[in-house]
Amino acid sequence: MSDENNPPPTLNYSPSDRAQGGRLVGQAIAGAVTTTVVLMVIVAFILGMWTQSKAAGIVVGIGVLAGVALLGVKATASAAYHGWGIGIWIGLGITILIEGTCFIAMR
Repeated sequence: MSDENNPPPTLNYSPSDRAQGGRLVGQAIAGAVTTTVVLMVIVAFILGMWTQSKAAGIVVGIGVLAGVALLGVKATASAAYHGWGIGIWIGLGITILIEGTCFIAMR
């Protein structure tokens, strides 16, 4: 009967850490910029390879895409590199948008 009069215990959530949020945003921006620049250079290399061997360009392109996706999944799953993972996915999307626009414009 005494349990009915006592309020339930409060949940002990940790307070938000603004420094951690800033670190996450910084990692995401750095990851997006880095991924976009690196992938743009790799795509230019693949396009150069494409003129010599289309099969090699396709294989290298699929390999790079699989590698970036695996890196993005691993980084996003990690607590320490979660911001980098978000940035990798954003950078991949930006690169695909830029390259797709260039492809359509050059057609």
